[in-house]
Amino acid sequence: MNRNKKCVLIGFFVLMFVGCACADALPFSGEVVHLTGSQTEDIVWDENNFGGFCYDISGSVGTETLTIAADTLTGPDIDRTIETYALTYTTSPSWCEYELHKNLGLTVESDHYGGDSGYWIEFWMGERYVTINGKSSKLAKPLVEFNDTDTKTLVTGEEWDLGGGFVLIAQQIDLEGDKVWFSLHKNGRELDSEVIGTGYSDLQDRVYTYTEDVAGEYDVPIFSCYVHGILRGTDTNLVQVKYVFLVDNDILQLSVGEFYGNMEVVSTTPSQIVLENWKSIYLYQLTQGATFQIMGTLSFKTISNASAIEFYPHLSRNELPVLSGGGGFASGGCGWTWTLYENYTIGWNQVDLKGGKTNLILCKDGVVVDERILTEEWNAPVDSDCRYIYVKDGIEIVTATLKAAFRGCEHNMIELGEVYQRSETGGNILINNETYLFKSANPMGISWNIADGYALTIKDISLSGDEVWLELSKNGVVVKEKILNKDYANTFTYTSDIGGINCVVDRVFRGCEANVVKLVNVNQYSDVNGTPLLVDGSHLYKSADPDGMSWELVEGYVLTMKDLEDTYYEGYYYHYSSDKVWLELSKDGIVLKEDILESGDLFEYRNGLESVDCVVEAAFRGTLADVVKLKNVNQYSGTGVQLIDNESKTYASANPTGEIWGRWEGYSLDPKDIDLCGNKVWLSLSKDGVVAKDEIIDCDRDGWFRCYNATGALIFSTYVDAVFRGTESNLVQLIYTTQYSDIDGCLLVNPIDESWQLREGYNLTAIDIYGNGSVWLQLSKNSRVIDEDMFYNGFSLQNDIVGHPIVSGTIGDYNAYHDVQLTSITQYSEATGVVLATWESKTLNETRNRIILRAGLEIITDVLKGDLDSDGGITPADAAIALEMAVRGEYSDIADVSGDRRVTSLDALMILRMATDGA
Repeated sequence: MNRNKKCVLIGFFVLMFVGCACADALPFSGEVVHLTGSQTEDIVWDENNFGGFCYDISGSVGTETLTIAADTLTGPDIDRTIETYALTYTTSPSWCEYELHKNLGLTVESDHYGGDSGYWIEFWMGERYVTINGKSSKLAKPLVEFNDTDTKTLVTGEEWDLGGGFVLIAQQIDLEGDKVWFSLHKNGRELDSEVIGTGYSDLQDRVYTYTEDVAGEYDVPIFSCYVHGILRGTDTNLVQVKYVFLVDNDILQLSVGEFYGNMEVVSTTPSQIVLENWKSIYLYQLTQGATFQIMGTLSFKTISNASAIEFYPHLSRNELPVLSGGGGFASGGCGWTWTLYENYTIGWNQVDLKGGKTNLILCKDGVVVDERILTEEWNAPVDSDCRYIYVKDGIEIVTATLKAAFRGCEHNMIELGEVYQRSETGGNILINNETYLFKSANPMGISWNIADGYALTIKDISLSGDEVWLELSKNGVVVKEKILNKDYANTFTYTSDIGGINCVVDRVFRGCEANVVKLVNVNQYSDVNGTPLLVDGSHLYKSADPDGMSWELVEGYVLTMKDLEDTYYEGYYYHYSSDKVWLELSKDGIVLKEDILESGDLFEYRNGLESVDCVVEAAFRGTLADVVKLKNVNQYSGTGVQLIDNESKTYASANPTGEIWGRWEGYSLDPKDIDLCGNKVWLSLSKDGVVAKDEIIDCDRDGWFRCYNATGALIFSTYVDAVFRGTESNLVQLIYTTQYSDIDGCLLVNPIDESWQLREGYNLTAIDIYGNGSVWLQLSKNSRVIDEDMFYNGFSLQNDIVGHPIVSGTIGDYNAYHDVQLTSITQYSEATGVVLATWESKTLNETRNRIILRAGLEIITDVLKGDLDSDGGITPADAAIALEMAVRGEYSDIADVSGDRRVTSLDALMILRMATDGA
């Protein structure tokens, strides 16, 4: 049989769907069949000859076919009926890579180890779906799919409508500005809530994925996005997301036997869906042509032709509700700008609270076309965090690097470097590797006039106390300005022909009373002949000259603690960069040396044999008092005689006290104060009211507090486990506390709730229980440790003075609750060693060797002990008041002249004697 089929492509109707902003349905028509005789071959429509089955997704893609079996039709008018099961529709999944994986190599969380790098798409009745776990019969509608350039900026609290009832909210940003709390909702109900961070170099941690068990499949990725940047800004809090992907969690499941229009599902496998017509379709012709439904909006249309069966498939596809192209910008304007070429401007509108990030804005003709959150180069966890790239039509139009973001005491600014601009039309370079400093204002600053009309001016320092805005001018004209960081980018260099100036920022200090910047290695060379004008100079900039706290040394020397580094309070959080202090040494009112130092730094002054030196032990910015402690203080005269030998000095703005913890033999521990950031505590150990040791302890470093006696023996030690700065109370948690007797060096202990009271005044305590079944047991009596050791199976503890065991037994079971069971226990008489008592078993709890004390309760003022009526003197009336307090059981520190933390008749008697002696 001859093949009498003519195929005509109606080009007007062939549409490749890329995307459309309209809401109207798009019509697609396939290749026309012109059948004048018998149909000898299958008639097949697929993505190659039917626009309704073709999508432009990284190239032409289609998974659908529509087939009329051979020998079904005969033209022109012999057999126009498509009999049942002669028309077949098939569709299959096709793998597609996530943009997230394609561009960053990252995966989306799923039930597969390591996550998914891609997903499976499938087209059903001309529309695109995502298959669940690649199974062709379980289809989810895609709602959002960002490409590699799409970005959405969210303001915290903003509800981003993703479509399909889904809403994403960036609820809050953490105080450090590196984490965001997301919540995902659908139809008003929260589906998920998660915190995602960007403060680390592992980019996979920046991927937020919401998975759900749907359609019998587990951990199906429904929503995912990549957190590109987080900004806890001075004006608003922003979060930028990229590579957003969302599918609907309402799943279309196809099953054998289901009917769709004239088609029936006859087969479902993981790799293919097959439908066949369950009713015959008669392709009759009318003068105007006719339409015959297949299923959904898929149909056949006939063309009026008496000499042939002429028809084609037709499909009306509604716009795919897939959000792409980004989700909009948060910036309402272009900010502080730098005008580029071709009507572009690049600008910024805020920095983050810590002064390390900014929101960069690119505008064209005054309209925002792009914005990115960037982190300054030296502080960026990964290199891409500081790089800006704007691409249009395949051309990198603008690229730049955020060199610095500066949050100053007076003004904010940013510095861009490595700025390039290329033309939109030809791609030729318009700006080549330039640097630009964006300023929100121009403060006066503090100037240092050097040679040849030059001046170095400190315009501002950062709130964090580690960056400085330095400006160089000549004859009043600015020639260079830069943001410098004392730790990372601290060198300033300027060249002018054969001349030049360079220097290094050594210290930046933001004090409670004044700001200080120290420049070192300052060198200047003449613009005329290059000769050195200044060699290895230094300069200390001071915004003020506070009085500070002075200590008179010997021979007219005075060592003054001028100021202490300040904290700054921002958004319910204290920021504190280090523990710097400003020290000044003067003699007879003339300043000899001043410097900014940190803990462990040496302050040293030399003038021949004459010298003063010391080491900064600690600097402490407390809730009630500021403290600076110096150690190893030495002074020598001009003849080399040592005037001060290894002394120490504590500068304190006040004398606070906390909850006093009384110990044995007259010792007491006072947590005097904690610092504003809640990391340090000022501990003071006293004996009989006299300070034996006080120290600033940092719980983030070495948390041990130890006190030794004159012979070098350890008297007291404790470990600062935690410092808590609360809204109502400041607390210090101590663990591993031990005290040894001044008298005989014996370890002193206090029987506690976990101790087992044996006979003859002995106590048995389980100090620690270990995972291998061993136990640390301690035997004590009269607050003294008699014996202790580690035991595994059996145990025996003895009194070395009497020379025989006091208690023995067997180690039984232990559990995760830190309990241990002792069995077959025997106690022996201290005097005779005979059996005193036996027990079958006893369970001991592990010792809770910790105590919590309140710190910084009040400031102690200088008051007259015993002056209870506050008349400025000690009289018999004060003794009478003390006696009444003793009777009522009241306590007052002023009345406690004996120092035993009680008010008794002894205090009244002592006050009376004081009154008599003073009369």
